[in-house]
Amino acid sequence: MLRKSNLGFRVIADEIIGQVKPLVRGIEVNEEILALDVIAKVGPGGDFMSERHTIDTFRGEWFFPTLISRRRSQDWEDNGRPDLAANAQKKLLGIIENHQPPRLDEETKKRVHAIVERLQ
Repeated sequence: MLRKSNLGFRVIADEIIGQVKPLVRGIEVNEEILALDVIAKVGPGGDFMSERHTIDTFRGEWFFPTLISRRRSQDWEDNGRPDLAANAQKKLLGIIENHQPPRLDEETKKRVHAIVERLQ
């Protein structure tokens, strides 16, 4: 059986995997991603951040951490200087207390019961 402290490290590992996945996946380059029409429209020195294309693309490419803070150090200090292990433990307890596994649909239930019946 795993000790409670080991489970916190698994939550941290999950965070790291979430950050690494986009790097492993690689950078997709196609006409939609390049958006040469948006580049031509905005022009040199223009503001790409307010463009719909940037907003839509950004959401799919950027990793939003749940444990590691990207806020200013002053904000971190004002929040009591929480460390990564404390954040992981808090997230773990939240998962344990609030997780609701998805319900099986009726067809899947029937198939599982049929398998169990055959094995008995």
